[in-house]
Amino acid sequence: MEPTDFCALPVGDHEGVRIARCPKCGRHGRVQLRAGGGWVYDHVVRPLEPPVAGLHVEIVEWCDVPEPAGW
Repeated sequence: MEPTDFCALPVGDHEGVRIARCPKCGRHGRVQLRAGGGWVYDHVVRPLEPPVAGLHVEIVEWCDVPEPAGW
């Protein structure tokens, strides 16, 4: 399966996925709230076929941003 490159998507909401510029590396990414605080910007994901342990995608490239960025 082909990976999904969130860096290629424009900033904004796309069918329930929020894309924003990562303050750490400057690339676009899917924004996820991190459980311990801060944010995770997923840049590239790959579908898992079949799903493993309930997960449908593997995150291939990402950045952890410990403090919330000003959007």
